[in-house]
Amino acid sequence: VGLGAGVVLYSPLGELYPFSYKLKFDNANNTVESEALLLVMDMVKDMGIKKLRCQSDVEVIV
Repeated sequence: VGLGAGVVLYSPLGELYPFSYKLKFDNANNTVESEALLLVMDMVKDMGIKKLRCQSDVEVIV
């Protein structure tokens, strides 16, 4: 059992890169949102992206 998270990366050229994850734990929404943000940050680091602007519908995170 776990929750899912989805993100869409937008390049400066307007290209879209949608990703979704199945998280391996079931926890409070704020924990899930923060875990999703950490996953994205690791992913873009691995992609060699140096700048990242985050937008979220969760005020606690951003």
